[in-house]
Amino acid sequence: METTCKQSRWSQPWMFGLALFLVLGTRVVILWPKAPFWYDECLTYYNCTGAGWSDFVNSVNTGINATPPVYFALLWLLHFPAGEWFALLLRLLSALELSVAGALLYSVLRKSCGSWPAGFGVAGVFGSSFGLLLSSGLDARFYGFFMLASVLTTWSTWRLVADAPRATLPYAVHAGCHALLAASCYTGVVFGIAGALALLGSDRLAGRRWNRAAVVSSALGWCVLLPFLPLLKRQIADNPTEWIERPRWSQLVRVIDPQSDFVILLAGLFVLIALLVFRRNPGFSSASRTSDLPDEPTTGHPFLAILSVSFFAVPLAFWFSSHFQIGPNLSLQRYALPMISAWVIMLSLMLQRMALPYSAIRANAVFSGLCLAGLLLHAPFDAHFRHPPRPEMPWPLGTPVFRNPALADCPIAAVEPLTYLPRAFSGFAKNRLIFLRAEEEQVARWRQFSTFLNVSSADSFLGTHRRFLILKDRLEVKFGNGEWSSWLETRLQTESGWTITTLTSSGNSALLLVERLP
Repeated sequence: METTCKQSRWSQPWMFGLALFLVLGTRVVILWPKAPFWYDECLTYYNCTGAGWSDFVNSVNTGINATPPVYFALLWLLHFPAGEWFALLLRLLSALELSVAGALLYSVLRKSCGSWPAGFGVAGVFGSSFGLLLSSGLDARFYGFFMLASVLTTWSTWRLVADAPRATLPYAVHAGCHALLAASCYTGVVFGIAGALALLGSDRLAGRRWNRAAVVSSALGWCVLLPFLPLLKRQIADNPTEWIERPRWSQLVRVIDPQSDFVILLAGLFVLIALLVFRRNPGFSSASRTSDLPDEPTTGHPFLAILSVSFFAVPLAFWFSSHFQIGPNLSLQRYALPMISAWVIMLSLMLQRMALPYSAIRANAVFSGLCLAGLLLHAPFDAHFRHPPRPEMPWPLGTPVFRNPALADCPIAAVEPLTYLPRAFSGFAKNRLIFLRAEEEQVARWRQFSTFLNVSSADSFLGTHRRFLILKDRLEVKFGNGEWSSWLETRLQTESGWTITTLTSSGNSALLLVERLP
């Protein structure tokens, strides 16, 4: 798969990955003071900052995170040298993982489609405010690691298609990539199966014998999940995805279909390229279009095309499984993140197939660089102008209630992790905020937080406090339930001798005053 010309050193994958990291990292730094950790990010932070390995193992065994613990184990090792910068480093690490994934995907597509189609394909998707990537991939979670493992699997499979090796090493690497994908997220096995089907489909179209060794090596990689089956059983029993509502058809469409600003960027890019083409070469000379493109036909094209279609089918399978209650409810926005690769591949293949004189674009290097830089810089621009600070975190610190001297010493009780963890992480009300356990069975689930957070049993708290506040969010109730009374309110209303008064409410939150009658 040699190209017809020598590739520029500026088009090397490591240069592209560095530019991508500078852009995504800048976005992380811009959003850091405006977007504090949300619930899942707090789970990552507190699970990985235990004093010893036994603390980490105990936190894993609680089953709170519905994923294999491989990524969290790596973070546990990283938190010692990181120190107080560990929280910011978690998000920067996600940006680095996405940048490496983008560079590797660019490397594959550059050899199949040419540097400019691949560059515009990756930058157009990664650089725009694409809902899946920028809203989930940069969180302090395992999603960036999941995306990187998926692209590594795509790269290893593409090498098998392009080179048809007879040695054992490429298949061992292929098995290792599938093992990493399965260990990054349980749904990674589904994307691994989609990749294996794409490989078999491309072999069939090319008239080749099915690559049984590749399928076997993929299956061997999936066996990495066998040691985690006991943990998976505990996670299923704990049902960590019970709060996720059954996905609607509109949610599936929003996941598969890119956001409108991505389409606007893409349309604007095509218009600018067309203007440049007509200005420099009105005749559309076919002799000038191959200066930056590989020889055709390319053996990787059928595989990449089928792979993109297979990846688009994965969120549809997740939606079908969740909607008809065949499997657990899954967040399509997060657990289908590798579908980003499908848009990158389709855009790059489309650009490569268009009869455009790429020599005209290459001759005007300044114009081309500005186009690519504009796509990449859209991510920090979006972060600065379209993401204002979240006023509800740490609401209600700025309300008049907290300027009332009579309530200055009242403890603040929260009964749901979704309400408590993000505010505790942000330092809301310092030692006044207390998490109350409903039952003793929940002690094991929250044991790993006892070192960092203020956790107490309800019986002990109610026995020692005659006056306190309750902080609550609508997230305390399951979806579909119109009431938003917590179990603590129900208990206080059932027991005699307590009064509950709503002090203030704002959006999804409310603050209640609880007092024991004399």
